[in-house]
Amino acid sequence: MDAPFGGVNMIFFGDYLQYSPVLDKPLYHTHALAQQYNERQIEMQCAQKIISQINCVVELNQQMRTEDARYLELLTRLRDGKSTVEDYQLLCTRVIGAPNLKISLQQEPWNEAPILVFRNTLRTQLNNRAVLNKAIETGIRPVVCVAQDYIRNKAIDDSRLRKAILELPDNKTEHLPGYLPLVP
Repeated sequence: MDAPFGGVNMIFFGDYLQYSPVLDKPLYHTHALAQQYNERQIEMQCAQKIISQINCVVELNQQMRTEDARYLELLTRLRDGKSTVEDYQLLCTRVIGAPNLKISLQQEPWNEAPILVFRNTLRTQLNNRAVLNKAIETGIRPVVCVAQDYIRNKAIDDSRLRKAILELPDNKTEHLPGYLPLVP
């Protein structure tokens, strides 16, 4: 059958007004005409075409996860591209290391809170630091799991190539780290 999803009715959940992807274009971006498209551009165009066939949309208009009214208003303005200086000042109060921040990320409940970052390398550094902190806290020595990469179902045995692949940043390896430290 040539119908999208084999003609099966689908229900999608998502935020089509969410912020633009970091270092990428949103799905609803208008593509410039080009002589040749790469695979990613073709996939995005296919996704756009499928999404354009959606014929029923239910819009949820009440934010359920944010109780702070000022922050919710900030998010709405940010989404609409109408941020204010006051929004910036409010965001500055939520930066780790801000001089007026009187909490410790090592005390409850903050030591269990998720931390949102804008770069994968920073995420990896924070995760590695968390492993070290947990190891110190528990007195358990961390272990490092090393990725085993394959080319055509054959393990890579060239040590230089293996080392180069292990050192690639996560954004070049489908967000899979070459080295994964853990506290057992």
